Amino acid sequence: MSHPKRGLLLAVVITVSACSRDPDSFSSQKPDIRRAITAGYRGVPVKVACWQAQYIRPGYHVDLLAVVNMPAPGGKWVKQGKTIMTDLEVMDVRGAPHHGEPCSVVFKINPNEAQYFALLMEEGKVHLTVRSEGDSETHPMETAALEKLVPLR
Repeated sequence: MSHPKRGLLLAVVITVSACSRDPDSFSSQKPDIRRAITAGYRGVPVKVACWQAQYIRPGYHVDLLAVVNMPAPGGKWVKQGKTIMTDLEVMDVRGAPHHGEPCSVVFKINPNEAQYFALLMEEGKVHLTVRSEGDSETHPMETAALEKLVPLR
């Protein structure tokens, strides 16, 4: 018997250090990012909580992770974590962390990635992992699943 496909629930996770940041260290003037975008790429702004963006700066590279509800045997759904996009370049970070307002991070991505990025922004929270300076390597990674940590009954 065939079952209709169910939609995926996506939640994206950001992993950065949590310390206070001087609000003056955020960009004080809006740069004209059009000049910084390479032909064939797009600048995509994303709203994030300022505590998440406080150590992300223009020029940094980050990875985008998603936690997805996936179908499992027996009609169950299990959460799985997966790196969705890697080595995204940060073009700008804006916001006022001392006012509790959201901040924004602008990424340089290609049009195809922009479509997936828009989907992820509609389906979940944005969270990023900061890459070390000069690290642009990608490696196959296993999908993280809770049942690998705690077996499901």
